[in-house]
Amino acid sequence: MATENRKASVSNGTLYMVQEDGSVLRYGPGSIFLRDKGPFSDDTSQVLGLDNIVGISVGQDHALALDSDGCIWAWGSNKYNQLGFQGEIRVMTPRKFESLCGVEDFDSSCYASIVLFGGNNTVKIWGADIKDEFQGRRYKFEEKLKSVVSSDVSYVITEAGRVYAWGDTGSMPGMLGKEEKLSWEPKKLEIPCRVKQIDIGLDVMFVCESGDVYMLGSNRAGTLGNGNTKPVEQIAKHPILSGVEKIMGSGIRIAKTYDGKYLGWGDQLLGPIEWTNSGYVLDPMELQPPEGVIDFYSQESSIFFINKDASVLRLVPEEHWLFPVKYSLEDYSFKKYQSKGINKE
Repeated sequence: MATENRKASVSNGTLYMVQEDGSVLRYGPGSIFLRDKGPFSDDTSQVLGLDNIVGISVGQDHALALDSDGCIWAWGSNKYNQLGFQGEIRVMTPRKFESLCGVEDFDSSCYASIVLFGGNNTVKIWGADIKDEFQGRRYKFEEKLKSVVSSDVSYVITEAGRVYAWGDTGSMPGMLGKEEKLSWEPKKLEIPCRVKQIDIGLDVMFVCESGDVYMLGSNRAGTLGNGNTKPVEQIAKHPILSGVEKIMGSGIRIAKTYDGKYLGWGDQLLGPIEWTNSGYVLDPMELQPPEGVIDFYSQESSIFFINKDASVLRLVPEEHWLFPVKYSLEDYSFKKYQSKGINKE
């Protein structure tokens, strides 16, 4: 199963992480739609009802988890049909869906879900902005697929590192062709490397097995980290980044390099609306997490680092000494969460 990127997921300022025993811990309060009962506190809690889990992906108000048998567990809001494989408007607690077994990979975005069935090499999608006739439709591929990514645009990565995409590419018109902005048939993207990971915001970044990075999209607030805020209208190689292991984020993006560095860029400023165009970090800058950090997971301005001892650190921006703003990548401390002695939901 392609679960190497599914060990943890960040949503609504909260980290959900699979543990070695197959349970799932929640670091932070999380969405009310994903917490039927239990403490609303910025602490560590176990998500009850999940066992033998190997991967998790959390959207805005819904979540998917994959167990060791290859079956999907899901819960949360179905307001936008993001849980369209069942008929309820809300699934209150994690529930196993036998119709979604034989799954090799999966993903959830803000209001959408995607699953990859490994046995017959097919993909299904559900959610907001997906036309009814394509909800749950099987997309079958000739090439062996490795992983999937959910967004307004759906992506698959093949075992050979090729990428296919389909959906609403309005913010990335150069993806499917100069004029085409909407396609419900997968098209191969011309990326001159073996892609291993994709990170999506209003734009998209493709991480290659070689450590090179390719990019496309609006680049609003410098979220591509290429030194400016100009749109990138055709897939292009990143002029700065190299030796990259993975990228995650959106408004703020974080990269981990193969030599153990952590880099950040994008719209780092938290503060009054009149300040929000003054905090862009256009070039990747190095972060300084505490010694012992081995990995990270992030989404928007929520950045979590994982320690060797399995504890979790959340980056906490400090308020500027003079102005009512916070610069997330420049002045920060860390809140530590333990993985022992936790609350039970």
